[in-house]
Amino acid sequence: MNNHMEAEATPRDMPSAFKKILRSVSWTAVHSIIYFGVLIPLIMLWYKVMGNHDQYGEWFNNNGIVMIVVNDIIQITLFYGFIRIAKKENLFKRCNFVRIEPTKIYLIIALSLAAAVFTHTLFALPYLKSNFGGYESVMAFLVDTPSGWSFLLFLLIGSFYKEIFFRGLLFNELRRGLYLPVCYLLLCVIYTYYFELMRDVPLMLYAAVGTCLFTTLYLWTRSMYSAVIMQVLSTGGIYVLRHNAMIEQYHNGYHNALLVFTFSIIIFCLFKLRALCQTPSAYEHEDFKKYAKQ
Repeated sequence: MNNHMEAEATPRDMPSAFKKILRSVSWTAVHSIIYFGVLIPLIMLWYKVMGNHDQYGEWFNNNGIVMIVVNDIIQITLFYGFIRIAKKENLFKRCNFVRIEPTKIYLIIALSLAAAVFTHTLFALPYLKSNFGGYESVMAFLVDTPSGWSFLLFLLIGSFYKEIFFRGLLFNELRRGLYLPVCYLLLCVIYTYYFELMRDVPLMLYAAVGTCLFTTLYLWTRSMYSAVIMQVLSTGGIYVLRHNAMIEQYHNGYHNALLVFTFSIIIFCLFKLRALCQTPSAYEHEDFKKYAKQ
């Protein structure tokens, strides 16, 4: 009798599950349309129009990172209004910008700085440097070339924007209708595709691991601030390392020891964060329960 009832109940559940998937994919597509709807015209305006200006063209061509900042400001403003109108919600509340306990913040800081040193040391390895230039080209554009003020704007505004868009909007929408591993996989594909990082295998893997790490921090801490803090400190740490020529000259024993040491710190911080985030206080935020249900 019970088996018969369960068999009958399954088909009735299917439309509901399908609707959830369709809704998740649809909202993800809508957010992506807004993303490209702003970015592509802005790139055309910045490089094709202003880049050919007789007086200011050189500045526009040499300050692409400022264009990214302008894009981020426009898109944060647009998404704030869009979510307010379409969802009747506050964008920042929806993304779960809530307070984090001090102990977790200290661990996230240690994790971020260790990740910066690990990344910088890893991509200083001769094999990666000589055979895969994707990371160096990205760092040259984002870190090496810009002036200090433009990089600072990119670091602060860009970190908030990336977390709002990829974690707060796309990931939270995907979670409503899809299994968590599928959400991780799709977010990695979306991130590497949107930023054109698939052309270089180590760079693509680096971006995918970073996406998974930031997303996991967001899930564990139930706060978008955790991902923003790590984004700012890890990127800022790489900026400091590159501009002070640290760990540039490869030395086999020194580099290997530094890789092991920083990787150990990363693993330790992740284990400690996981243990802290399993406490009941980590599940008390009603906003997270509403927008990113387990």
